[in-house]
Amino acid sequence: RSFPMDISTFAQIDPTHWVLDMNTFVGEAYDSIREVCIFLLNNFTLPPDKALAVYIQSPGSPFLFCGAVTLTR
Repeated sequence: RSFPMDISTFAQIDPTHWVLDMNTFVGEAYDSIREVCIFLLNNFTLPPDKALAVYIQSPGSPFLFCGAVTLTR
């Protein structure tokens, strides 16, 4: 499945952290997700010295750092 999501899809847990609960989209099939792709839309741009960190977490597991989204990546 592929579709754009705006920030209202994410739950803000503090001033700099948001969470996307995949159960909302795939139910209990979250363990079958193999790829996630992130695009910044609507002319959104990050400052050159900033990045968006991307983590995943399966139920009962710690967060795992996957990488970062920057202007060049």
